[in-house]
Amino acid sequence: MIEEGVSVAVGTESRSPRPAWPAVCALALVLAALGTVRASATSLVNLLVNPGAEQQPVTSHGWTAFPGGGDWTIPRGDDDGGIGTHSGDNFFWPGQSLNGYLYQIVDLTGYQAWMGDAGAHSAYFVCYIGSWSGDGDVAWVAVEALDENGGLIDYVSSTPSSPDVWTRVELKLQLPAGTTQIRVGLYADRLAGLDNNGYFDDVGLYLPPPNLLVNPGAELQPVTNNGWTQASGNWTIARGDDDGGIGTHSGDNFFWGGQSAAAELYQDVDLSRYRGWLGDGTQRVFFAGYYGSWSGDNDQAQFEIQLLDDSGGVVDTETVGRMFGQIGVI
Repeated sequence: MIEEGVSVAVGTESRSPRPAWPAVCALALVLAALGTVRASATSLVNLLVNPGAEQQPVTSHGWTAFPGGGDWTIPRGDDDGGIGTHSGDNFFWPGQSLNGYLYQIVDLTGYQAWMGDAGAHSAYFVCYIGSWSGDGDVAWVAVEALDENGGLIDYVSSTPSSPDVWTRVELKLQLPAGTTQIRVGLYADRLAGLDNNGYFDDVGLYLPPPNLLVNPGAELQPVTNNGWTQASGNWTIARGDDDGGIGTHSGDNFFWGGQSAAAELYQDVDLSRYRGWLGDGTQRVFFAGYYGSWSGDNDQAQFEIQLLDDSGGVVDTETVGRMFGQIGVI
């Protein structure tokens, strides 16, 4: 069964849980569905166009062949070496050329605010490489950070290899200050025969994930008109401080349920647009947030996330236990 939605909620003190919606108390919430690059979490969106060579010719669909860098215009989905495709109907290959070089440049203009000036963020790359069984033709990849003029700032690359089965390659590139573009390059060298049998498939470039929640820090007030639904309590009153001295974790407001014995606030995240990415259920959802309470009164708070199917039925539930009298983070 494909998970079709994620339910996140906010609540205070003890109460009898409703079957469909969980409870949480938080100063800030972060929810993101992440990919499976083992080096680190990735975004849901592959920044590369035509990552699986399904649109042919690839040089008219997102990719550029370096002059003298092979003929990438011929579709290929099988070879006598028996490798076939990793997925879909086609894979990348450079034709009958001594050397192959295909590249794509990704513009990071829209990510400048996120990147800042410190160069503390990284991009993550994953692809599958292969070769004709026994001929030794090699394939490798490089990921380059470029400045606004296309100048090279930094890069990472894989080791040339000639696996006769599809082999996963993962790279992590720190994005130095001044990075405005990323160039992904596919390289192949022919060592025997007429064909250059350095192969590539399912190429992906990712940045860290977006927050899938609307109004995650309660900055838009009232929160019940801005992304969240009130199940109990009174969440319509803005609050940014308390006599317990906790203040906000960030910004001007935090979530609270008013003068109520039990309070619950929830938000649903629709995952229907990620159905293809979810696949066979091997992907993961990650959640983080801050919670707190008035010093000394022992009011409790709890995080909980539910995965829902197409009909709203609960597929799985994760709960982070209750806390009181201090600020916490998960």
